[in-house]
Amino acid sequence: IRDNLSEGVETVVLTISSDDAYTIGNIGSATVNIGDLPADAWRFLNFGADANTLSAGDLADFDKDGIPNLLEYALKLDPRIEGQVGLPVVSIIENEVTDERFLTLSYTENDDGEDLIYEVEVSPDLGPDNWTSGNGVTVEVSRVPLVDGGTTVTVRNTTPIGNDGSAFMRLSVERR
Repeated sequence: IRDNLSEGVETVVLTISSDDAYTIGNIGSATVNIGDLPADAWRFLNFGADANTLSAGDLADFDKDGIPNLLEYALKLDPRIEGQVGLPVVSIIENEVTDERFLTLSYTENDDGEDLIYEVEVSPDLGPDNWTSGNGVTVEVSRVPLVDGGTTVTVRNTTPIGNDGSAFMRLSVERR
């Protein structure tokens, strides 16, 4: 049963007691190790005994750098060290054949974050209801594995930047 607590590995030992009603074979006990969900294991690794406190929660900002702990986990950042290095980077690429310019977003995915959903969203004007994502809205340009177990992902907007030059992209991350 998922408990969403960061506890480290828990061990359960099951032992069958002798009884005249049955015969126990060569193996009369079993040991099972139960691990945390990936995000909870990350919290336990980074916050230890404080892993289940409010300051280690997904939306908290332990190091007070403006980046919530969940995003630090998703981007493979250290939640105990204040800094902005490693945040997504926006750039513009140009199609040399058509002279169209496209907004791109590059970010690092945590390969251990199998409990995360990453989604790049685009908006023409930053309106709260004007963010869209999915097929036809963005296209993945590249996926480059990193030595540290992360992957640099670059995503491009499928709509060229208009004559006014306005286009916006953001990364949304949530736990499954």
